[in-house]
Amino acid sequence: MPYFRYRALTPRKRSISGRLWALDSTHALQQLEQQGMHKIFLKSPMPWERWLERLKPSSAQEQALCCRQLAILMNSGIPIVLSLEILLRQPLHHRLYQAYNHCLSAVQQGSSLSQAMRKSPAAFDSLYIGLVQVGEKTGNLVENLHGVAGHLEREIELRAKVRAALTYPLVVSALSLTMAYVMVQHILPRFINGLFAESKMELPWFTRALIQFTNFFQNPATVAVCAGLILTLIWLVASYVRTEAGQIQCYEQLMKLKPTRSFLGKVMAVRTARMLATGVDSGLTVSDSLQLTSQACANPYLSRFLEIAAEDLKDGVPLSRCIRAIPFMPPIMSGFIELGEEASGLPPVLMKAAEMMEMDIEEVIQTFTQLLEPILVGGLGAFVGFILIALFIPLYQMLGAS
Repeated sequence: MPYFRYRALTPRKRSISGRLWALDSTHALQQLEQQGMHKIFLKSPMPWERWLERLKPSSAQEQALCCRQLAILMNSGIPIVLSLEILLRQPLHHRLYQAYNHCLSAVQQGSSLSQAMRKSPAAFDSLYIGLVQVGEKTGNLVENLHGVAGHLEREIELRAKVRAALTYPLVVSALSLTMAYVMVQHILPRFINGLFAESKMELPWFTRALIQFTNFFQNPATVAVCAGLILTLIWLVASYVRTEAGQIQCYEQLMKLKPTRSFLGKVMAVRTARMLATGVDSGLTVSDSLQLTSQACANPYLSRFLEIAAEDLKDGVPLSRCIRAIPFMPPIMSGFIELGEEASGLPPVLMKAAEMMEMDIEEVIQTFTQLLEPILVGGLGAFVGFILIALFIPLYQMLGAS
């Protein structure tokens, strides 16, 4: 949310100035008037500040923090209406603020918190709403809010680990491509044109290929067209992958490879185990927890299999067999669930299974990053070696002939 600068008089008629975050000028004036200020001079934020604020995405950390703060406030005995009002006094992303503000208005009009949250599905997923609804019915709303906050925090940690594994290779690849482009665009043409342009000797095929490659990049129109086509292709692929059909097809292709199937299967198993444990521990039945997990996992490929498992579970099939039927789920998942069914302690067993699979994920990530560095360095070295061979072999022939 943007910040407004203001100058006003306090109830004791002292001049005061500062900054205030608000949705718009009306909201800012309302907040200042509620504090008893008058003769308010308000300076709106710059247009580019509003534009940047609108472009900034809502973070999962902010949602987890709001959920945790709401649970702490209600655990202190503060009524839900006052808790929401206190929560809305802090700077929040404008979409998240509007969602909680709608919740406050609906609760003040007599709706329950879960009913109010259903009106903002973009801000509150099905698991969040479902656990709040169960907490309202069982009287464990505070405990369930803590459970949702813990689940969101673990999701953030898992995403951070996966993102950290991809950041290093992307940075190294970008630097390598940049260096290769500078060599091909600026260094090699001068060297090649000055050395081999007037030579009548028969050049090796790899030297001729290097000359053609550098000449191709010397034409700005050709480079612009190729760059435009590549960017358009990337945009089309990214747009398709954002759709439900695109995500399902992307996962189906990735699941054909054993390494990616093993890694992604563990990632999805961790998310499933934690959601199931949170739901069951909050008072939901196993069937309802599995149904909520399928709706709130934010992965259409995983959701399709979990919906089938939920139907099998309703038909009387044990949960361990339902999970075992999912082809990409690791065996440790169904094994721990079977142990939990026999010991009548499913939530702690699911949490333990998630912890063990997270250890495997961390090990895979570390191995991947350790192997990727020599692979990238080796690829860059092969590119530089090809250039040196393509240049120095005809140079050696020219010096020998002279």
